[in-house]
Amino acid sequence: MCCHSVVNPSRETRTAPGVSAKEWSWDELLAEALGCGLTVQDFWELTPRETVEVVRIRNERQRERDLWRAWHAAALQRMKRLPPCGA
Repeated sequence: MCCHSVVNPSRETRTAPGVSAKEWSWDELLAEALGCGLTVQDFWELTPRETVEVVRIRNERQRERDLWRAWHAAALQRMKRLPPCGA
């Protein structure tokens, strides 16, 4: 996941609340964007802030999906008999 920081022209680093100030690179940001399904053209049409938001939303959705799967896996393990699958 990228570091969610934006460097302004005066070389000061501004970060989103709760995010550590760490330098980021275009290569890392591009890799994150491509991992989210953006094309290279999409990446260059977005601002760094917009790209970070796309990555944040993807990571949030992925976390929610993983939690859903973990909860259901644990619930199924506790069942004595599995319910019939709906065809």
